[in-house]
Amino acid sequence: MHTYTPSTANQPDDRAGTFLSIAALVAWLSAMLLAIAGPLLGLDVPPLLIVGMVVFSGAFSVMSLPKLIGLGQGDDKRGERHR
Repeated sequence: MHTYTPSTANQPDDRAGTFLSIAALVAWLSAMLLAIAGPLLGLDVPPLLIVGMVVFSGAFSVMSLPKLIGLGQGDDKRGERHR
């Protein structure tokens, strides 16, 4: 069983998970702002745009999880670190 320490969980050469998480958060926040501020400001925001942004956010969140916890790295790469 392998445990990750904070120093090895997200190496500088593997920041894809972090960027995907940030993209998902920005998409979700934008969708929520459009959903709330649109009617208050009298903007005609199509509901499919908001639903699409939420789906986009969910997809990027799911894609970021394996990268953030270190899955998908080659077994030889992990084995070299712990020998």
